[in-house]
Amino acid sequence: MHNKMACIPVTVEPVLFLFMMSLFMMLTTNQLLFIRKVCASHFNKTVCSNLSTFKMEEDAIQTEASHWILFFSICTNVPGSFMSMFLGATSDRVGRKYIMLLPPLGTAVSAAVFALSSYYLASPLGYIIFAALAVGFTGGMGTAYVTFISYMADITNHASRTKRFGILEAMVFIGGTVGLLCAGMVGRVNHGFTIIYLVVLSIQILTMAYIACFLDESLKPENRLARNDKDKPLGAGCLPRRCLCLGPILDSMRRSLTVFLAKRPGNKRKYLITVQVINLLSVFAMAGEMDLLVLFTKHSPLSWDVTTIGIFMALKNTLKGAVLIVLLPLLFRCIGKERVIHRDMVLAQVGLVSSILGLVNVAFSRHTAIMMLVPLVGCLSGFTGAVLSSFKTQLVEPNEFGGMFACTSFLDTCLQVAGSLLFNTLYPATLHIWPGFSFLIMAAIYIVSLIIVIWLQWDMKKAIKEGKNDLGHKRLLDESDDEEEDAVYMTSLPAPLEVDSIGI
Repeated sequence: MHNKMACIPVTVEPVLFLFMMSLFMMLTTNQLLFIRKVCASHFNKTVCSNLSTFKMEEDAIQTEASHWILFFSICTNVPGSFMSMFLGATSDRVGRKYIMLLPPLGTAVSAAVFALSSYYLASPLGYIIFAALAVGFTGGMGTAYVTFISYMADITNHASRTKRFGILEAMVFIGGTVGLLCAGMVGRVNHGFTIIYLVVLSIQILTMAYIACFLDESLKPENRLARNDKDKPLGAGCLPRRCLCLGPILDSMRRSLTVFLAKRPGNKRKYLITVQVINLLSVFAMAGEMDLLVLFTKHSPLSWDVTTIGIFMALKNTLKGAVLIVLLPLLFRCIGKERVIHRDMVLAQVGLVSSILGLVNVAFSRHTAIMMLVPLVGCLSGFTGAVLSSFKTQLVEPNEFGGMFACTSFLDTCLQVAGSLLFNTLYPATLHIWPGFSFLIMAAIYIVSLIIVIWLQWDMKKAIKEGKNDLGHKRLLDESDDEEEDAVYMTSLPAPLEVDSIGI
């Protein structure tokens, strides 16, 4: 028997920190670069340096920039959605480590393309398709999400998983904060955009070196999903011979979808699909917020500069990260080891309410002081993702983690594209009436998610009383002395799951 470790071991947290730092550096910089290149292609320096005084020109540039953001999102996310499903499911067979190397590689190529595009400002914006496809065909954020969270699920037990997921999600916000601060400080110097992209390129090289040299494979060979040698590849007998190379890809995608359709004891399948719906609604709204927040703050009456935008985004992410690292573990300690799943749903509801209030605040903000309250109001929104992700891992078997998160990533990407399409169409259409209207629609979507979470909590309590399942009684913080907090939690490989209709 081993004593519990006094500190939490560091594994994929630095990888996620560096990856998200780079992603957020590029997120804001890309949008500002689109605005700058669109303006430079149509107007002179006088107009571009003082857009807030040229209302018609400002609206025209914002509209065209919004369309370029949508185009970039589609070129990134459409191939990325299929690749993330294939690579995520494949990680259940071959392990997580080497698939984890692909997203940083694609981001490095993308950063190199953007560095050239920003240095040669007069170059056509169409070249960004190469940057977008480089990210998409290496899986992008979807594959990164699958491998990071599956790796963490592999090495944790139920006692520590929610807390470790919270810390992992905090890396998103903290890494984003550092990235935004760096982008804000560097973006205003001469050739600042080019320098930012070169920094991102360097960070991705460092990330790949860390993964290759310092991370051990989390999914041991004996715990991987075995392939039956008698099974024929999907498509054999119906696809032309030259297309049979698609068999492994189609098989991985089919297995990812199977995770959500397979029969499971009690109400597990119903809960898994319900949580997935909540997640998809959140992603749909979040896509609009990510695409439009910079455009909204650049538009009058706020008319923020790069530094102000960087400070705002950094403050927003810092508070979210601090809450997940400090407040979430304290809440778990207060609840105690008798904490049960349906009580965690209260934390998910708190996170959704925080998201709703933050978006309503954005919609009605016309002054910088009011807008700067948004990070404080929305700082609890990270609770929802940490709780629901941990909950999903208790509804499937350990060797289904990659497939489950791969399917989640695929559906998330589809909804992200749909959200970008809707809100990048809605924002220009309502810009002259009310720039904040789109954010109210996002808040309404979160309200629907909140209603579903409340129903889910009620249904679990009802099932417990009726004795239909014991999921609600399962402890999430089982402080057993027989298991280290960071020990690998693995069960024996399950028998093949039977798939039928979606009926619950």
